[in-house]
Amino acid sequence: MIQVRDQEWEQTGCGAGLGVGIELESGTRIEAGTFKFPEQQVGGGVRGQLSESATVITYS
Repeated sequence: MIQVRDQEWEQTGCGAGLGVGIELESGTRIEAGTFKFPEQQVGGGVRGQLSESATVITYS
């Protein structure tokens, strides 16, 4: 289970053991566990590794 906050509570998700992907209102995406967004959804985003099991995808 993951809970994401960005000034105000935005989203929570559960990923049945394989991970979860969350998209914030800003467009930033978070991949947790083994979940990966398909490349066509990432587009020009840049993946930044936060930890062994968490990645953030940001857009300029």
